[in-house]
Amino acid sequence: MKKITGQVIEASQRIAEASDSANGYKIMMQLRTFLWERLEDGSKVSRQNATEVCGKKKKIGIWVAKEEAGEGTYVRQAGPFENFGDWANVREIKPKRTGRRIVLLGESVGRGFYYDPYLSPAKYLQTMLRRDVTDEEVEVIDLARSNILMEQLKGLALAALDLKPDVVVLMAGNNWSPLLSLGPSDFVEAARCVRDGKWESAAKYLEDVLRRTVDVFLDELEELSIKYKFGLVIAIPEFNLLDWETEFRFPPLVSRESLVDWIALRAEAIVAVANGDFARAEKIGFELLKIDKGTASVGYKLIGECRLRVGDLVLARANLEAARDCAISRFGGFDSPRCFAVVQRAMRTRKRSSWLEVVDIPELFKGYLNGGLPDRRMFLDYCHFTAEAMSVAMEAVSNRVFGLLYGPKRVVPAVEGHGVQLDRKAEAEAHFLAAVHNGNWGQSPELIRYHIGKALDLHPSLVELIRAFFLVSVRRAPTALCNEFDKICDCENPTVIHFLFHPAQLQEEKILNRTLLEGMADELRRRGFLDMEASGWKLLTKEHAMQNGEVNLLKGSYSMHSNMERLEGERLAYYRSYCERSSFTLVFAGSRKVRFELVLRSRMGDSEAAAVVVNDVVVERFSVAKTWIRKEIEFSADILKLGLNSVDVLWPMPCWDFEAWCEELGGHLEAGRAVTLAPVFGEIQGFRVIYSG
Repeated sequence: MKKITGQVIEASQRIAEASDSANGYKIMMQLRTFLWERLEDGSKVSRQNATEVCGKKKKIGIWVAKEEAGEGTYVRQAGPFENFGDWANVREIKPKRTGRRIVLLGESVGRGFYYDPYLSPAKYLQTMLRRDVTDEEVEVIDLARSNILMEQLKGLALAALDLKPDVVVLMAGNNWSPLLSLGPSDFVEAARCVRDGKWESAAKYLEDVLRRTVDVFLDELEELSIKYKFGLVIAIPEFNLLDWETEFRFPPLVSRESLVDWIALRAEAIVAVANGDFARAEKIGFELLKIDKGTASVGYKLIGECRLRVGDLVLARANLEAARDCAISRFGGFDSPRCFAVVQRAMRTRKRSSWLEVVDIPELFKGYLNGGLPDRRMFLDYCHFTAEAMSVAMEAVSNRVFGLLYGPKRVVPAVEGHGVQLDRKAEAEAHFLAAVHNGNWGQSPELIRYHIGKALDLHPSLVELIRAFFLVSVRRAPTALCNEFDKICDCENPTVIHFLFHPAQLQEEKILNRTLLEGMADELRRRGFLDMEASGWKLLTKEHAMQNGEVNLLKGSYSMHSNMERLEGERLAYYRSYCERSSFTLVFAGSRKVRFELVLRSRMGDSEAAAVVVNDVVVERFSVAKTWIRKEIEFSADILKLGLNSVDVLWPMPCWDFEAWCEELGGHLEAGRAVTLAPVFGEIQGFRVIYSG
């Protein structure tokens, strides 16, 4: 260990004395900023050097060079932190022969999420090229990886040079976020915006950060293509604008008065839409944007849907894209992957050349849908293609690759002529997995029922898989210990196992996802599988309900409703709510009396009104305060139903000093910590349900 000298100790004492002065905090912040900027400059050089070394290693993704198998041979060999299911199910990459080689780099869209290994963009591309090229061999090497980030993609692109590609296809951009690449100076700038009380300025700054990051990455990829003489095809990602519900709840960083007005307007908009008054709803959308300065998705979404109803597809698209892009600056939250407009523009403005082509998938789908907006016809969730969309996209990519390899672009043949066949059972399994994934991301019951219905239409025997998954989901035992887990593992499709039961999730506490469970049960009942539905609900009540005893509603099983909430969860000794309603799930098996015992507090003054609501019925209103209070509520079980019930705590609007809050958040950002830009409405330390009689 290096010895600390007296000189260092003396300097440390002087710094400590200076920091204890009236201006000490500002001095320390300035010093921190100065040191961080120096660190940031050095880290850029280090990353650059590391990338150059990475390219010389005899490893490409999870494929390791095996010289004994022949020069240029790579064999699949996942390390301790690699997940086999994230990569192509290919055991060996052989040396390049005399034909043409295309390397596909990408994220989960390029992986063929839901369909792999039966169908993937790489398989489509290889089949289409071999259909049109008969005088030489054409092979596509699939290096797409689910969950890959931009920095990892850089290293993979360099490593892939050893494969001697003639063309590289890039299918990425959904995992590119400014929040994943922020340096110290970026946090300092965000802190400045927060202290000014203008989060819209921070959002604009973060958009610029992402634009610069993407430009640098694409410039580096272009330079590689020129230096190593391979063609480059960039496919611009698209998003499910119509069906996907954006996750943003409240506008970030607003005053109490503004939030009160915003919530009231949102409630009025819901009533206007329900009454068919879309003119009023659209007007409210603009009023919401005036308050939140475009930092929340609700106003944009409202305007977009109203424009869609009158057939204005141009403004509908513009507003729905703006709603999607509100996630670009969401600190302290977790949103579904998406390709932001700034990333699409960076790709779209690349100058085409004899070695570079761009496939504009948003424009491609727009033409394919006769001007319509992308929805469930093209996407199984937020960004992952249906088989139909994959075919359309890869036909266009194939056309560009063909042009780079062989000169003049050919006429694109009918999509039906690609020669790729998808088994009906594999497609049914993809829709079932989509239903689960949509449920895990808190999407609408209608969308979940749609995918379950499609799965059963395509392959009715899939009902056994759906039933087994339902039963696993409601059992309290860890997934790996459930009888039904063994039955699901007998499935021939490895994607089903990898997707439903990721190794990291096998021991996690399960979430009773009401929307997903009820969606599966509703579709089973509608199709006449009454025994299956009944057995599922019977097991649910057996596992989670008591006729005499107590249940802790703060457990993750009952206090969370989707995996998105698990990802966002804070490590606290109590439950914290950032919205006016806290929702819980209660499983009821029958009892005469029910009593709630709560320990809770609000962020308001004393004697503010809160309420507990069961199945939309208010059971009691009571006062809460800033200090912890204990509350017991006893009521008749008549308002409960057997099985799943909803229990909500309604909070009063909190009070906060806006300037002081901004200063506090700015300090956290300067320290490099992520922050939640929404006020705390209330906190619950205990929530027990006690049954008797």
